[in-house]
Amino acid sequence: MWRLRLSFRSRGISVFAVLLAVFTTHAAPKKVYRIGFGADRPLHYLDETGHPAGLAVGILKEAAKRRGIELLWTRSATPGILSLQKGETDFWVAMADLPERRSQIHITEPYILTEYCFLVPGDSRFRTPADLSDAKVSFADFSVNRRRLSGLLPTSKMVPAPSPQAAVELFRKGATDAVFLDQYSATATLLNRLAPEKP
Repeated sequence: MWRLRLSFRSRGISVFAVLLAVFTTHAAPKKVYRIGFGADRPLHYLDETGHPAGLAVGILKEAAKRRGIELLWTRSATPGILSLQKGETDFWVAMADLPERRSQIHITEPYILTEYCFLVPGDSRFRTPADLSDAKVSFADFSVNRRRLSGLLPTSKMVPAPSPQAAVELFRKGATDAVFLDQYSATATLLNRLAPEKP
């Protein structure tokens, strides 16, 4: 059995913010806007049918629909801020609001806030984040996750993975003692584990 341990709530910083100014400040233009997304399930990802899906995708689709704005969903080879800087996309679906990014791109008020937690074995000795100070902790290797985990557990052995699912898989195989996840990834992981097996 697994157990979730809440580590902290974001304080004063919007954890996710969308570059949504055009949706809220301008009349609906005729232009088609390219909006980038990546592989950050359950917020944004490519579903089994080859279409963009996820919580953040659903929110932005509805916002664009209400304003009469046409979006072209783009799976960029260079996700996030690099995609915007290279001109591959006009917007990015969800991005951590970090102080250094504000001088590079426009970030609006947040539309999703999140908390982070640790997933640990139910019978482990880990009861608080401090108990993980010398543990091996897997995490999705996004800059915001690396920053938050290293700030919270600077002496832990951080084990990066390409996605939240890959980080959970390392934990499930016993390669790490815990996994560091945002609340949405943690919830999706637990729901997926509790789902009945497909025949």
